Amino acid sequence: MVSYLPNLFTGTNNPVGLQAILLLVWYSLLNPDKGSIWFLVGLATRTCVDLGFHNEQNAPVDQLDSLELDMRRRLFWCTYKMDRLLCISLGRPPSIPDGYINVPVRDYSSTSVCKDGTKLTRSCHRACMMLTFTRITMAT
Repeated sequence: MVSYLPNLFTGTNNPVGLQAILLLVWYSLLNPDKGSIWFLVGLATRTCVDLGFHNEQNAPVDQLDSLELDMRRRLFWCTYKMDRLLCISLGRPPSIPDGYINVPVRDYSSTSVCKDGTKLTRSCHRACMMLTFTRITMAT
């Protein structure tokens, strides 16, 4: 499974590789014997840093369209949450100290609309986070 990862990183600033790593993290949560969650979350975090998703002061965010900027932020915060939940569960330090993060937190107080028109509510986000935390604690 992990042997296919180098094929995903074909260009610089390619969020598709990060998305694939996060999908592998989800797969590993469901099948803990199929991959190292610690390794994959660390890889996702390092990829976020490599792509500059953790710091918008050094990124050309004014040149990005709103959808691409929203995707960058979603990918970063998803990775961040996975890292923090795993670190709390395993008692390990986080991969990125909070002082190095300069990305606005997404406002989930209202309904969000995805590119395909799907509506995500705040309760949907909470349910996803609880499911993630439950699976991480069960896998450890």
